[in-house]
Amino acid sequence: MFLFFVRHAQSETSNGYWQTPDSKLGKLGEKQAEVLSKRSRFSGLDKIFSSSWERGKKTAEIISKNLGVENETLDYIHEREQLPQMYGAARDSDISQKYVEEYYKNYKNLDWKFKNKEESIRGVLKRASKFAKFLEGNYQDKRVLTISHDMFIRCFISIALLGKNYPDYTMANTINSLTINHTGISLLIYSSSRKIWKVNYINDYSHLKFTAKKSS
Repeated sequence: MFLFFVRHAQSETSNGYWQTPDSKLGKLGEKQAEVLSKRSRFSGLDKIFSSSWERGKKTAEIISKNLGVENETLDYIHEREQLPQMYGAARDSDISQKYVEEYYKNYKNLDWKFKNKEESIRGVLKRASKFAKFLEGNYQDKRVLTISHDMFIRCFISIALLGKNYPDYTMANTINSLTINHTGISLLIYSSSRKIWKVNYINDYSHLKFTAKKSS
């Protein structure tokens, strides 16, 4: 299986506020999605999966329409769920500053939850493992494109690199060492004979220079 993982295109939400599950693509994001759909590496796709969150779903819809490949929305491959009060909050607000302060104290703790009410990184890892098993059982000889989010992609790649048995500190260090840009493309190849994932490349966003040039 060839699995292309892509982070959604850029949303219209201002950099001064936290995104929400309903944050929509901005005009730049729509251009980025159009450019993605023209990448030759996506020729011959068998399936597209996308997050149910608006920015992921819309990115996939644009690509799906242009390539003529079926897109299926899955409700468990979205971004890490945050405390509801964080969604749409200004990044210079008291709650945002408190969140950032506590996050940097606890970012290596896979079970940490802000105010003990949001999703932990371990929760995202469980969802990523579920998706991996789904793909391994149903798409072994296929070419699949998945449109998801930063943390979900980082968790999936980290599981592919480390396997199922890992010390928490190793997993945390691996997740935090990865960066996934908007529309960054990663390619993972699953060997059905060896039952392992191979990471071919991570976060190729060279195509963004074209959208930046066109929008300037």
